[in-house]
Amino acid sequence: MIELTAEDRFFITGRGTVYTFRLPEGIVVKDIYEARARGENIIINKVEYRIRGIEHFSHQTKFCGIAVGYVKPNLSIMTRTDIAMIVHEANRAYCLQLGDTSQKPWEEAEQWQRDSILKGVDFHFDNPDATPENSHESWLAEKEATGWKYGPVKDPEKKEHPCFVPYHELPVDQQAKDHLCRGIIHALRPFVTA
Repeated sequence: MIELTAEDRFFITGRGTVYTFRLPEGIVVKDIYEARARGENIIINKVEYRIRGIEHFSHQTKFCGIAVGYVKPNLSIMTRTDIAMIVHEANRAYCLQLGDTSQKPWEEAEQWQRDSILKGVDFHFDNPDATPENSHESWLAEKEATGWKYGPVKDPEKKEHPCFVPYHELPVDQQAKDHLCRGIIHALRPFVTA
């Protein structure tokens, strides 16, 4: 399999993403055509791609553009816990944007908080068609089962939370969190070990 390092320049066409190359010593465009004819994929910047098309001036040129399509990796690269950490950090960044500085980094978060996020990841893995509203309902049921109730300010000691309300009563900026979390979980799901 041919392995290349692309420059940062790439563009999108109707045929897919096109990377531009100055081919390394020992590889010419003809080699890429032959690899495509054999049905081989190509590795660009350590990611495997399907070769969709080749743009060049001659078979011997050292410059070319290769249109590629993404190939799902054979090996999974993360766990559900990794996704939970990413969801937590994205939520923390979103909260900071809203002026809420109460969220601690994943490594400093309380275990109950990490467990709650992991349960949210598991919920979406087990219910791939669940909506953001369903996600909030699941979170609400989990909180209720562990003794939480409504409170105007989040207080883990008292187990009170201002989002302990039905989804339709949440402020829009809080509903957005459920969209954000669901989107991240579904985007990263293909990369999780079984």
